[in-house]
This record gives sequence, structure tokens and C-alpha cells, in this order.
Amino acid sequence: MITKHGAVPVLILTLAFLGIAEAGVAKAPPASSSAQAPREPLLAPGPMRSDLAYLRGKILEQHSNPFLYTRAEEFERLYRDLYRGLDRPLDKAEFYRRAARLAASLKDGHTLVDLRLDSFAEFAKDHGVLPLEAVFIGPRLYVGANASGDERLKAGTEILSINGVDVAEIVEAYRGLINDVHPIYDVYARLFREMFWLRYGAAPRFSIGYRSADGSTGGADVPAHVFAENEFHSYLPPGSAYFFKMLPDGNAGLLTINSFAPSADFDAFLEQTFAALSAQHTPALIIDMRRNGGGSGRLAQQVVSYLTDQPYKLIGAFYVKVTDDLKALYTKGTTHTDEDTRKIVMANPAGTLIDGLKGTGPVVVTPPHRDHVYRGKVYLLTANNTFSAAAMFAAYVKCNGLGKVVGEEPGQATNFVADAVPFTMPNSGLSFEVSFSEIHMACEQSYYHGIQPDYPFAASRESISTGEDAVLDYTLKLIGKR
Repeated sequence: MITKHGAVPVLILTLAFLGIAEAGVAKAPPASSSAQAPREPLLAPGPMRSDLAYLRGKILEQHSNPFLYTRAEEFERLYRDLYRGLDRPLDKAEFYRRAARLAASLKDGHTLVDLRLDSFAEFAKDHGVLPLEAVFIGPRLYVGANASGDERLKAGTEILSINGVDVAEIVEAYRGLINDVHPIYDVYARLFREMFWLRYGAAPRFSIGYRSADGSTGGADVPAHVFAENEFHSYLPPGSAYFFKMLPDGNAGLLTINSFAPSADFDAFLEQTFAALSAQHTPALIIDMRRNGGGSGRLAQQVVSYLTDQPYKLIGAFYVKVTDDLKALYTKGTTHTDEDTRKIVMANPAGTLIDGLKGTGPVVVTPPHRDHVYRGKVYLLTANNTFSAAAMFAAYVKCNGLGKVVGEEPGQATNFVADAVPFTMPNSGLSFEVSFSEIHMACEQSYYHGIQPDYPFAASRESISTGEDAVLDYTLKLIGKR
């Protein structure tokens, strides 16, 4: 197995990190596990209102298309309601929940007040948290893993409610923290434990309403669980950012890429992987991006360069909102280094929306030379969590006939706003990002739907119960038929 371990960045809703970590080793909760999170200093109404106004101002100033999915009057009405509601001191956690709603109301998947994952991590080091890992199949929620030991909540059991809040209401609450034009269920599943804590706070016990496979319903009361150090997060990819292995029968290789987070070693990993495929004349390659929430589009293009040596369609349209803040970001050159975008930003006045492809039309690129371009059959596995740069990769594959897409529609639409300018609220210290670009892929263009799989297939309750990878098994059957 070729493996490259990678650090996974904190959420910038390119979602460049999502996967499910294994459940941690159980240990008895310390006495403090039943306590609420340590109280933070209260924020006064004036500073909170100032921060909310700062957030609103940056959204309107920076965003390339802020009212794509929500009407301006709805946005302003929500802002006024939130502003008026900041009439008494609140702790930082509650102010975060309220401010997050304003950013999430855009429903663009990239503009958000950052999840306070550092605060969750600090709490979870010594305190118990929700012992369940979650899996969504559409809007229905199931137990993926259970650290409590309660046999009634085994994998595949449907969760109906938690602490008296039904699942539909929980999803709506999560959409107030991270949002897209449609519910991004896989994201909510892979951040379920963190988001429940962020939205509802700490609890010493959890009352779980459930429905068993036989249709019977019941309730289970389970204690908060203290996970082993660094195992309380539910979003880390299982073991690595990307890895490769040959499957036992030798007819296919499995390339799993859980993140497109920038990595200096990524190209060397790809070269080694595709050299192995070439040496063994492997007839089929499965690329698994079901847990890939995005990252750098450049890494996605690096993978494409090993699938074809012919020019391919990259994108159909590209728009950039130029601002002084964005110019400053590209001047620093630390996080935003794309040279083509930098030229557009620096050559145009602040306050303008620039058509980056005006006069040139859709972008067609010729990949760099590779010694081991793969010539076999390619199958790309996608899911609702396939987002941002990973969803762009799915479009590269589908729009250019580089392989077949298997699984679920990616959570990212083929026309979407992307990238982000980071900011910090001056009083509360909460950080947030505002999207500044809009990208249209080269085919199946839609503001509401992602690339459609050639072979639609989703996990089932039964596969959750058994731990089988039903989508991978289905793909292997497809390979066997060809």
C-alpha cells in the first residue's frame, strides 16, 4: 500500500478534511465530564452588534454573488432580527450560533463563520461528548458506530431524536451553522458530534430515540463518552489524506483521496501510484473521493494529468469580485497563490465583478507530461460529501469522458461560488470567510445540482449494519462485467 499521511486543515468550507475517525478507546469519564463547558466571559450588546454589522458589511462588500440562493430582503430581515436580539450580554458560544446564521443564510456552502472546532477539542480532552458516530441516508439518520456499549444502539439503528430534539430539527439547526442550497447530509454526519456540541452545548447524558431494523421503537439513555486523546473528532480521514493499494484479485487498484489540502509530497505520491499501476498493467482504477471535501483545485488537476495526455475542458465560466481585502491577500501570497487569479485581481479596481474568461471562452488545458499516464478503465466514487475541488474533479472526469462516476451526486453544484477571504471579528475574535469567486464547470451546468453519476448507488441500512462498503462492492461488480 502506498500511503501519504497528511495534516487535515480546520474547516474552511471547502470542506477539505471530511471523513470519519474510528471510535476512541473507552475510559471512565472523570468527575468533570458531567459539567458544562467552562463559561467564557460575556460579550456586551454593543460589541456584538458591531461584530454582526462587520460580518454583514464584509459579506456585501466581498461576495461575488451574495443573493444567488437567498433574497436580499430576507437577508436584511434576518440581520435586523439578529441585531435586535443582541440586547443582553451573551457568551461567545451563543453569539457564534447567532452570527453563524447570517453567513449560513446565503446557502452557498463556502461563506460561513468558522466552526469553533478548537473550542470543542479543548472541551473534549477532559469531558464526555456524544458517544455516537452518525450516517445519513438522505434525511434519515443512523448509528454508524457507538462507543457507549449500549447494544440497542448498534450500527444501522435509526436515530429518531436526541435529547428530545427530532432529527429534522437537528438538521435545520446544523444548517444554521453550515449551509448549502441543499442539506449537506454527509457533512453533518461527519461533523455530527462537533456540531451537536456547538449547537446544543455539553450534556452529561444523551437520551436517544431510535427505531430498530424490525421497526420497533424505543429510547436509550447513554452517558457522555470521553474519547482517547485526539480521537474525539469525527471528521478526520481514517489514517491518511490519501493512499493507494492494489485490490486482491489484481484487476483493480484503489486510489483513495480524502483531501485536496495542499501538500508538497502529493505529486510524488501520484507518480509512485501510477508507476505501480503501469508496471502491473492494472486494467481498472477506482478513485474514491467520497470523503473528500475539497481543498486546492491544483491538486485535482494533478490527478487529471495522470488520466489523460490530451487537452481537456477545465471550466466554462469564472467570475471574481475584486476588493482591497482580496488584493491584500494576493499580495501576501501565503494562502492565495494562483497566478492566473492574482493577475485578474491585481489588474482591476476594487468593487468590480470581473468575468475572468471574457473574450476567451471556456478554459481548455493541456496537462503536463507524465511518464505513467493511466490507460485503463477509471471509476470515480462520489458522495454528498464530495465537495468543492473534489466535486470539480468529478466534473473533469465526467465532462471529458475520463471515466465513469459511481455513487451519489456530489454536494457541490456544477455552478458554485468558491474560494474565500478570511476575516476576524474585532470584538469577539470569531473568524469567518466570504466567497469571492463563482465557477461554472464545463458540462451539466446547474446552480442546484452536482455532476450526475453514471451509475447511481447509495449505501443501505443493511450495509451500515454489516460494515460493508456497498458502493465499492457494486463498483467491483461493474468492473467484472466489462
